[in-house]
Amino acid sequence: MNEAYDFRFRVAGVLKSSYFVLIRNILPFGVITVVMLALFHVSTIIFGEFYWNYTLQNLPVQRHLDHELGFSMLRVVILDVLYAVPFSILAAALISGSMLRLRGLEASFKLCIRQGLATMPRSFGVVLVATLVISVPGLILAIFDFVGTSPLTSTVPYLYVAICLVTVKLVLLCPIWLAVPVTVIEGRGVFKSLGRSMRLTKGDRVRMFALVVLIWETPNIVNSLINMIDTTAQNLEVSVAIGTLKFLVEILCTAFEAVAMAVGYDTIRRAKEGVGADEIAKVFD
Repeated sequence: MNEAYDFRFRVAGVLKSSYFVLIRNILPFGVITVVMLALFHVSTIIFGEFYWNYTLQNLPVQRHLDHELGFSMLRVVILDVLYAVPFSILAAALISGSMLRLRGLEASFKLCIRQGLATMPRSFGVVLVATLVISVPGLILAIFDFVGTSPLTSTVPYLYVAICLVTVKLVLLCPIWLAVPVTVIEGRGVFKSLGRSMRLTKGDRVRMFALVVLIWETPNIVNSLINMIDTTAQNLEVSVAIGTLKFLVEILCTAFEAVAMAVGYDTIRRAKEGVGADEIAKVFD
């Protein structure tokens, strides 16, 4: 068992344990994350081409400009749904590997992929429903913008709208954040996994919110710092270096989130139910 593992549910403890698990499995976890993120980015390129071709051919430019906020919210929701497919496989694979590591076993690439694909239908359902739940505020805002009744586009700066939307999304996400490890480890269905996650996180949602904020916002902060690099020269080498650095940040942060889900799930179950990684990971025997 990893000596660095902290069985109490504390934000710092979960982050520390997740770091050690990720570092000790960086090769298989990294390869899986790269492949899944590559699939996602390919799908976004295809979607982008379709979206712009459709809008340019079928929508007047002025209408697109008049409802820029609504179209922006709609794009975000569609991209989140596209992300649900690769992330469900990635999360299931890394959660399985993390539970094995917490048990003191080797998390092989083959076993992680096998478990990820085996639980993909359930994990995809959970990720998709969770995505739709946290997308509700953005969809409502888009609808209001399209019908011309939203006051936000003219009276509230877009930055404030974005901050409010992200905050609401994180608040909605906290109770169901552990639903993916629930369905992967316990084999529950989509809605039973969501309900189980809500019961597990009850009483710890303030700490859960802090944990999710740190995990979700760290890549945004790091990318903002990267964007501050002087690129006035606009040469190809600098652009490639910055793009590569951003992709590395995305890989590490995405893998870390999946590992943190497993660690958080194991920690909260140990704290509330007295069940540890040894018993939980018997599902892989």
